[in-house]
Amino acid sequence: MYTPVYTKQFARDLKRSKRQGRNLEVFEITARTLVSAKPLDPIHRNHRLVGNYLGRRDCHLGSDWLPIYKVEETRIVFERMGTLADLFKRWVDPPLPRPNAKLSP
Repeated sequence: MYTPVYTKQFARDLKRSKRQGRNLEVFEITARTLVSAKPLDPIHRNHRLVGNYLGRRDCHLGSDWLPIYKVEETRIVFERMGTLADLFKRWVDPPLPRPNAKLSP
């Protein structure tokens, strides 16, 4: 059993999710499962992250809503929550063309 810890950024993300009309009960149920160290249902696609989020995990609460968390020895730290666009902006936005780039015919 882990002790849950919530960052300030996570609290802001949670507040934004509530304003967006997300069902926070889904998060509460999933968080209880994570805190109790039980495995999540495969529908949540719980997996490790790489890159800027190395050492963290995420699981899908809906089609486009997920929390990012870190499991430590005795605690689980919930760091972020949001959509893929909110959390991984670099991979979602297409690159902008350079100002002097020539377009090929």
